[in-house]
Amino acid sequence: MYNFCLVDKSELLSHNDRKNKSVFTTPEWLEYLEKTNNQPIKVIQIEKNGTVVGFLTGQVVQKSKVRIFAAPFKGWSTCYMGFELYDYSDMTTIISEISAFIFKELKCLYIEIVDRFIPIESLDKVTGTNIATDAVITLELDIDRTDEELFKVFKTDCRNYIRQFERKGAVIKKVK
Repeated sequence: MYNFCLVDKSELLSHNDRKNKSVFTTPEWLEYLEKTNNQPIKVIQIEKNGTVVGFLTGQVVQKSKVRIFAAPFKGWSTCYMGFELYDYSDMTTIISEISAFIFKELKCLYIEIVDRFIPIESLDKVTGTNIATDAVITLELDIDRTDEELFKVFKTDCRNYIRQFERKGAVIKKVK
């Protein structure tokens, strides 16, 4: 059984040693989401036997008076926020249990989590009231090209999202 609690987003920084750290949960990206969505970031700390085993980062948004926990939500130009765990072997249990926490504590009626490390074959094992899962296949692009070459192979919608990202003031910086 897992325990969950809401923590400040700065907690993510103290646990930055996960091998699968997502760029979409960096302080800069979370600040961008807070500004563009006008909602605070929610970070749910996941513990087992008193030890932190990971986090789920998202936002509570409201659409047509329905509270939604989104990690991320369609249209955010954010691919995979999802879970940041030290061990992904117990994903079905974590999803089942954290869903109950989100429904109760955040008073959400809908949850959308996109995570690239949830094994597709385990989705039918997720249990809980009103939980449905869906697998989506996506493609990954080799980025060992120039910026111009990369931009040229993107679909029109993707290029438009990138331009929208730039118009909103977001900046991508190369770090060492």
